[in-house]
Amino acid sequence: MALKAVIFDLDGVLFSSAQAWKNITFTLLSKLDIPITSELLAQIEKREIYEALEFLSQTYQKREVSEVFFDFAPKMFEEQTTLSKGVKEWIEKLKRLNIACCVATASLPIFYQKIFNRYGLEFDCVANTYEVGKSKESAEVYLACTLGNLPSECLVIEDSKIGYNSAKMQGFRAILVENGNVDWRKVDEECFKHCRK
Repeated sequence: MALKAVIFDLDGVLFSSAQAWKNITFTLLSKLDIPITSELLAQIEKREIYEALEFLSQTYQKREVSEVFFDFAPKMFEEQTTLSKGVKEWIEKLKRLNIACCVATASLPIFYQKIFNRYGLEFDCVANTYEVGKSKESAEVYLACTLGNLPSECLVIEDSKIGYNSAKMQGFRAILVENGNVDWRKVDEECFKHCRK
């Protein structure tokens, strides 16, 4: 079955943003005068943005958490996030082959739209977990990116095992990128194996 669309995760796949998110987390905790511990960082890391902010607000009785976060975080993210090496050329190759390029993310437009513009990236569809109302465990965000194609005609590229597994269970083809290191030549080989199926 021919490949009709590739659905990219954003953080860790399209963009190298792990350090930016770490810096944002440390800055937020410092601004809120919350002691930084490895246990707290682990609690924050496993949550999506709004869940993490609500967790901090309730745990430390600080109503200003969201206001403080959105005051500085989008700009810091934009300044400290870089495009994964080779990804733009690979997207252009997909488009030449008439394969749609989409993004499924747990991030928010206030974070990703400016960096899309900065790097001149245009996608056929961008969906986030907040819009669909479910986390990546449900695969709804991937289904929102199919553009009318069957899941089996779409390839999901994820660095999250949760996202990878939910996409596979829903019938998507999927590639798991591990340790935040995207080797686009390797992904390219794997993708075009799928193209020939």
